Amino acid sequence: GDSVIFMVEKDRAILKPLKKKSLKDFYGILPATRPFPGMESVRKEVHRKLSKHLLEKETK
Repeated sequence: GDSVIFMVEKDRAILKPLKKKSLKDFYGILPATRPFPGMESVRKEVHRKLSKHLLEKETK
């Protein structure tokens, strides 16, 4: 469902409704600053960073 946000300004409180958005609603909002490298490349990068993080955590 929908949500609300409480905003307090000086001596009053304002309830602002927030509509739930789907991922489709965000399409095109942010400009693409670089081309998408592909899923395999993204998976390799995530694997590399996660491995590095886990190894650093293990050596502490």
